[in-house]
Amino acid sequence: MNKDEEIKNVLEFIDKSDNISVYNFSPALPEKMYEAIYDNAADLYYIYFENKRLYMKRGYEFIVNNGKKYVKDIWHEQDKNSPHLYEEENIIVCPDDVLVDAGVCEGNFSLHHIDHVKKVYLIECDTGWIEALKYTFAPYKDKVVFCNNFLSNIDSGNTISLDTLLNGESISFLKMDIEGEEINALYGAKETFKNSKGIKCAICSYHHHGDEEKIKEILQSYGMQVSTSKGYMLFLFDINVCKSPELRRGVVRGIKPCKEYKEDIIL
Repeated sequence: MNKDEEIKNVLEFIDKSDNISVYNFSPALPEKMYEAIYDNAADLYYIYFENKRLYMKRGYEFIVNNGKKYVKDIWHEQDKNSPHLYEEENIIVCPDDVLVDAGVCEGNFSLHHIDHVKKVYLIECDTGWIEALKYTFAPYKDKVVFCNNFLSNIDSGNTISLDTLLNGESISFLKMDIEGEEINALYGAKETFKNSKGIKCAICSYHHHGDEEKIKEILQSYGMQVSTSKGYMLFLFDINVCKSPELRRGVVRGIKPCKEYKEDIIL
């Protein structure tokens, strides 16, 4: 399917939909509703996600039905038809990978892979989610590293670069969804990409106009082959969306198949 056909399909989907969404795609599977269960000891609610407890942060807005609390499908964005799909074909998290999850939120992506990866870095700036994540990943604490900082290209009181956090460690898969700071964070990962042979990544590209092109440029300068997720997203939280609505690719994927690396990236 070419670009024009994809755009046409998204516009037709929006035209037929009762509510415009950020995602706008026809799911392969129906959405689930997860019942929230209260953990008295933690004073937090959790759901069972793939037979594991996944805790929700304090103040989370549940759906209430007949006196019970529910969470709408948190894996819907990873439907195989979703424009927000991180993994596809050879860009996947593999057994014994070192996974970096930047912009963890509730942690579904890392929890989905936790049993077979070697190590996970959970980077989340929201302290409420960090509290919940520590309960979620308590059974796996020996292979989880928590980071409660904003990911960027500089180190300050509340920001940190990937190069500083990883300190030369080689990683296998980088997933990044950090509310528009992806480009700065990639600039702060120069040594990480250089040191990580065969690294794969999925970087969100829908937060700002032009992010897709810039992310591709940075990844290619790091010796990556790039591609994008299928379909398009309409980022309704962009302050310019009413004046200038724009369909954007959801994710730029990259894979480093060889030792190629350019030292002359302009920061």
